Amino acid sequence: GENESRTILDAFFLGKAVAEALSERAESAAGELLSTIGRLQAEQQKQLLEFQEEVLEKARRAREEAATD
Repeated sequence: GENESRTILDAFFLGKAVAEALSERAESAAGELLSTIGRLQAEQQKQLLEFQEEVLEKARRAREEAATD
């Protein structure tokens, strides 16, 4: 009767709360993952730019040394 309906209703709301909590955690984890990927990509790009600058500087020095020889 009424007690059984109340138990079913309680179970429904408990299940709904569990689903919402899991969804929020998944969204948070996905957000953190995307943030980490973005940070790693930015670091990789920075290292690539530094490497390019280093190579260009070495080429410039080598050209200057060749010109003075």
